[in-house]
Amino acid sequence: MSLDERKSKILEAIILDYISTAEPVGSRTISKKYDLSISPATIRNEMSDLEEMGYIEQPYTSAGRMPSDQGYRYYVDYIMKKNKLDEAIERLVISSFKGKIDRFDDAIRISMELIAKITRYPSLILAPGSESSSLSMIRMLKVDEKRALLVVITENNQVENIFVDLPYEFKESDLDLLTSVINSKLSGTRISQWNKTIISELYGDLLKQKDVLATVLDSIEDRLNQKKEHRVYLTGIIQMLNEPEFRDVDKVKNILSFFDDKRILEDVLTKNSQIENFQVLIGNENEAKEIKECSLIKRSYSFQGDFQGVMGVLGPKRMDYSNAISLLELISEVLERKK
Repeated sequence: MSLDERKSKILEAIILDYISTAEPVGSRTISKKYDLSISPATIRNEMSDLEEMGYIEQPYTSAGRMPSDQGYRYYVDYIMKKNKLDEAIERLVISSFKGKIDRFDDAIRISMELIAKITRYPSLILAPGSESSSLSMIRMLKVDEKRALLVVITENNQVENIFVDLPYEFKESDLDLLTSVINSKLSGTRISQWNKTIISELYGDLLKQKDVLATVLDSIEDRLNQKKEHRVYLTGIIQMLNEPEFRDVDKVKNILSFFDDKRILEDVLTKNSQIENFQVLIGNENEAKEIKECSLIKRSYSFQGDFQGVMGVLGPKRMDYSNAISLLELISEVLERKK
C-alpha cells in the first residue's frame, strides 16, 4: 500500500530516530526534532494510522512506536535516500586498496575488515573454492600415433595430466601449433572469460586441428571447473552483540548458532548470488530462522573483471541501510577496478 507524503515523512522520522537511539519514538519527539510543519496532534493521528496499516508497532503500553518489518521494507524501497559516504570514510576505503593488490585473498581480507570496522556489524564474504583458478599454460606431448598427453597447469601450480585421442594423420607440428595458439589465447584466463570472440579466433587459427581442439578445450574446462567448496569469511561478530537488541540471551544464541554453521552461511549468501543490484532482507524475509531479528544486505562482487562471490553485512533491523549500501557499493567498485 502506497503512503501519502505526510505519512511517508512521519515514517521516515520514526525510522531515522529509532536507528539513532534504539528507543521507541513518540509524537512529541518527532514534533521537536523534525521540522515537518505538522502539529503534534496530527502526528499522533498519522502514527495511529501507520500502526493500523502495519508500518509501526508499539512494543508495550504507553511506549512510543518503533518500525515493523513492513515499515523498514517500505522505507528501503520507497523513502530511503542514498547517502554519500563521509569523505573520511571514502578516503579510508580507497587508500586501503592503494598499491598493487594482485592476491585475491588480500583483497578479501581488506574488504572484510573495512565493512566490519565502518558499519560496526559483522561482515560476510563468500569466495570461490581455493582451486577455482585461471589457466597458466598447457603442454602437449605425443605419446604414440593415436594419443597425446595434455598437461594442464593452473595459476596456483596445480597440474593435471590427461590423455587425448588423436586422428591418425595428426603430426607433431599440428600438436606444437595447437599448444602455441591455446597458450597465446587462453593463458591467464578463467572459464568465465572464454567469450565467443576468443573461441572463434581459436577455431579460425586451428581449422585443420579443430577436432582435437574441441577435445582439448573440454578437458581444460573440466579441470578448471573442479572447485572445492566455497569459502566463507566472517568477522565483527562481537561488535554486533554489544547492540541493545541482542541483550536477550536467546537472540544471542541464535546469532552465534548462525555464525557457527558454515552451511547455512553459504546458503544465505549463494541464494540469488548473481544479481547485479543489492539485496536487502529484513527480519522475516530471511529464510534462516536464526537471523529473523536481523537485516542482511548483500551484493555480488568482482575482482579483476571476474565474478567472484558475494559480500554482505548483517546487523539489527535498525541498521543504517543507506550508509551500509553505499559502503558495499564503493568497495565493490574498487575491487572491480583492481587490475
